[in-house]
Amino acid sequence: MSLFGIIIGKTRLNIPPKTFAIHEDGTGGVILDSGTSLFYIRTSAYNVVAEELTKPIKLEQVNLLNETGLAPCWTMPSKGNYSFPKELFDRSTNGVQCLAIAASKTISSTFGNIAQHGYLVRYDLARDELTFVPTNCKGLQTRRRLYMENKERRNNGHKFSGRSTRVSVILGDASQSDVTNAASNSDKVELGSTKSGLELHIGCKRKRKKWPGEHRAFRFKSFGNHGYPTEFNGSFWRNVKALLEHGDFESNLVTSKEGVMLSCWSFELELHRHRPEPTVFLFVVEELVEASSGHRHCKHCQYIGWGHYMGCNVNYHIVMPSKVSATMGATCLSSCRGSNDGEAVTRNKRLSSLLEVEGHALHGVFHCNGFGHLLSLNGLEMGSELAGHHLMDLWDRLCTGLHAKKVSLTDISEKKGMDLRLLHGVAYAAPWFSRWGYQFGRGSFGVTESMYQKAIQAIQNIPLCLLLPQLGASEPYISLVFTRYQSLSDHSLISIGDLLHFMLELRSRLPKEPSMESHNPGILLDASCRWSQKRVEMATRVIVDALKRAESKWISRQEVRDAARSYIGDTGLLDFVLKSLGNHVVGNYLVRRSLNPVTKVLEYCLETVSSHESHNKGWTCKITRFQLAKDIFYVYKCILKERKPELNCSGLLTAVPVATRIILDTKYFFKDFHWDLQSRAKNAIKEGTIEIFCSLQIKDKNSMQTLPSECFTVSGTMIVDDLIREVEKCFREMYFGVRSLVVEAITDLNAEGNEAVIGIVEDGTELVFEGVIGAMESQGTREPLGLIDKYVDCGCGAKTDDGERMVACDICEAWQHTRCAKIPDHEDMPSIFLCNRCEQGIVLSPSLI
Repeated sequence: MSLFGIIIGKTRLNIPPKTFAIHEDGTGGVILDSGTSLFYIRTSAYNVVAEELTKPIKLEQVNLLNETGLAPCWTMPSKGNYSFPKELFDRSTNGVQCLAIAASKTISSTFGNIAQHGYLVRYDLARDELTFVPTNCKGLQTRRRLYMENKERRNNGHKFSGRSTRVSVILGDASQSDVTNAASNSDKVELGSTKSGLELHIGCKRKRKKWPGEHRAFRFKSFGNHGYPTEFNGSFWRNVKALLEHGDFESNLVTSKEGVMLSCWSFELELHRHRPEPTVFLFVVEELVEASSGHRHCKHCQYIGWGHYMGCNVNYHIVMPSKVSATMGATCLSSCRGSNDGEAVTRNKRLSSLLEVEGHALHGVFHCNGFGHLLSLNGLEMGSELAGHHLMDLWDRLCTGLHAKKVSLTDISEKKGMDLRLLHGVAYAAPWFSRWGYQFGRGSFGVTESMYQKAIQAIQNIPLCLLLPQLGASEPYISLVFTRYQSLSDHSLISIGDLLHFMLELRSRLPKEPSMESHNPGILLDASCRWSQKRVEMATRVIVDALKRAESKWISRQEVRDAARSYIGDTGLLDFVLKSLGNHVVGNYLVRRSLNPVTKVLEYCLETVSSHESHNKGWTCKITRFQLAKDIFYVYKCILKERKPELNCSGLLTAVPVATRIILDTKYFFKDFHWDLQSRAKNAIKEGTIEIFCSLQIKDKNSMQTLPSECFTVSGTMIVDDLIREVEKCFREMYFGVRSLVVEAITDLNAEGNEAVIGIVEDGTELVFEGVIGAMESQGTREPLGLIDKYVDCGCGAKTDDGERMVACDICEAWQHTRCAKIPDHEDMPSIFLCNRCEQGIVLSPSLI
């Protein structure tokens, strides 16, 4: 295979890509060979790699090239803790550490088995792919052995009781007393010794906490539900802490941009319940905002319209790496387990950009107050092992289980070159994410919710009868698409919205594995087709006429071909059309094709659509998924995306480009989970306690800001003063800039400080607390309560920053969109920019020049 480059730490080595390229004669490149020990690199690149790897090593070098064949080597000191990655260094000689990389004597490089340590090799014969997945091989072998033993016992008739059984695979030797004590415990079966190397939980039917040092895998389809892996009760920040108790703490795994070590927990999720592989890893990274040197306010909150809230002290990142980004996440996770601290610190530096790298299968962030943002979602097409809707199901379960308040997302999703927010907006009057309850949040370029809904309706309601005459001349295939799907539908398709809605719904009803009779893609011509659309249509009509003369009888392919040759002399064209016509609708007829089981000859028959519907209601499955996908893309392309300006259209059709732009400018959607009102009844509240919701109003000079409410559990002995102190502590820890917060009063509650809370308030009551900032922070040493917007005054109507590219006027300092200022995205910002208002002012006042 070809190797594009080598990265050591964060440094990409200066090695030309052609160094590892495969030559025309098949030489060169990199050979993956498990029978070779070392990593042999071409001589031209070896010196660069060796220099970069040995640069930080300050130990005494020793020449053992003749004895070991390796160089350079270092003498390990008797004192101190020095660790080297096992994939790159060899310690076969006692007291000496050698670089396990050598210069190749040929123009090819060989990736040996030492460098492949800790990887699982996967062979995908269906996709013709060979992949290497970072894996704890020793643990995988043990899990596989236990799984096979369990399966063999089931086959032999052994039954397991419903009790929780803990099977521990122990490394080392055990004394007889240890084994006896373990066997006496009815809940444990200890195999081996007292030092646990791997623990599995088999057949568990009762929920329990994770034991210290235990690695536990969770079911993907259930993870995040209430009670799995923990009971979610109360406010968001409490639920997050309860969740992290069940994760594996990964020390020294993730660092921020500033080099600050971040706390990280990992969860291994099994995609299939009864198979140990494959699994995916979900990381939860705790980010302390105060330790960040960047802006403490969230830009995503600003874009969705939550910028007036105060910034939080803690953010929680939910990350599931994809195949692209897993080389950073999963490699460090598997390598740091079973290695000493020195190795973990060295290898885990690869994860320093986990939060910044793009391409994760799932990446979301929660603020500690329960507001969150879905930042990235990449399904199968982007290298993930899970489809997009499975990832969204997991994200929605986490948001619901953790009791998130509101969650936003930026919908820029595409599939096969189509913008899903445009395609689903026209077909369903809502984005794809509306399946999970997401709705309009905010539009860019001054787009409002009313404009968004009217734009969707404008395209949805365009009648097909008006579209056919306009597009028939320039897009002749469009009439064939309309006719085909109208014949498949049991109701009239009147508008564009009806057509796209039916086509998208039809895809879910088609079989996943197309039959042998319906494998062809149809007569949707590619650019490489040597026949024009007109000639193909003419040949199609000739073949259909020949089948009509057969009076609904089955005739062989050769007979159809001979009959059509009287009118079409191009046999290649006839063969192409006959191959593409099987089991497809042409006008009011269905061209059937089948293999005669006796003569083994292809035969054709013509049936009317109405006749075929009366005999076989399931004939719509003869349209293949491939053809349907191409037809959807064709309708999207010629109607929604590439409207020609010179096309003479009626008033309705001229509105399509404008309406399309409004829909595409609507990217910000959100979901309000209403956990405090709906899920309270489901939560298990201890007897003698109540739950109340407390919000806070902070007075700041002449303004006042209300912070979102938080859930507090009140016991029977809590008095009003205790509740005030609890509210102060909670909001001080949650928001930065309010460390000296002082609660002065509770609105609409006349009570003394020593009165018991239970008795004067009821369960589910919402209380509003009034507070002020202390003198030190109120004198200008703290940040403003909310995010200060830059002054935006754009011609499109936008008054706040919406995340689009902007430029500021050098006179009035008002920001406006570069698109509205007619500055193309591919051009750099002008060194001097004047808005229209200031430019007109200069023109009308020449004395100012």
